[in-house]
Amino acid sequence: MLQTHKYHINTAITETCIKQPITISYMLEIICMLKVSKEGSVENAYMGLTEEERQHVSRRHCFTCTTIILKFRINFLTVF
Repeated sequence: MLQTHKYHINTAITETCIKQPITISYMLEIICMLKVSKEGSVENAYMGLTEEERQHVSRRHCFTCTTIILKFRINFLTVF
């Protein structure tokens, strides 16, 4: 299950409360951004996404990797 909150409490792995400033949601955005830069175009990058990444894109109502990149850049500046 993807977590979109900035500080998700993780008890499943360590059985202790740990704040995670970068969640799975942000990590998928980073992966998508890297694929766009590697593939050279948004269309090629979308074709190279895994099924989980495509579901993430649809769930966030981001229909292109370009939109994800723009959101990532905004979120990256607020997280760091």
